[in-house]
Amino acid sequence: MENFRNEQEHDWLLVGLVRDLDQTGRLDILSRHLLNGKTIGKLENAQRRRLFDVELTFENLSVIIETKVDSAESGGGKWNAEAWQTERIFTESQQHAYLKPDRVYLFVTYGTSEFYIKDERNGYQKGPGCTQFKHVKLEDMIRFIKDCLEQKVVTAGNKYSIKGWYDELEQELEK
Repeated sequence: MENFRNEQEHDWLLVGLVRDLDQTGRLDILSRHLLNGKTIGKLENAQRRRLFDVELTFENLSVIIETKVDSAESGGGKWNAEAWQTERIFTESQQHAYLKPDRVYLFVTYGTSEFYIKDERNGYQKGPGCTQFKHVKLEDMIRFIKDCLEQKVVTAGNKYSIKGWYDELEQELEK
């Protein structure tokens, strides 16, 4: 990983890892760690998007991911915006037919972004501004990636990148 603070690097590593899980027939690891055990089917699409950071579409559902690394969620906390970023993503994503009707929304935080405080008008809170998003914390991602490495589902071409990512996440947790 060249720059831990670069959200896109985390996104591309996650996309690569999910593709590996699909290739090895082990999407159950993703489902168990991040999707509450949902039956997802085969991977149909894994990519970055403009409206949100990552789209993972499977036979049975789409996963919409917003990633934060050491930054606050934009929107309502800035006092002049009408909606949190995650609220805008949820609303606008409803219009996209390329997504499956069944959707899971994840707000993945790496580093200090987990501790940014939201707008005091709604009470201090951590995590996403939109209640439709599940907050996936640094520790959750570490457990997920560790399980993937232990189960040896990472392809040879991706192994060192994922191991390096895991090591950097562990270092961030120690900070």
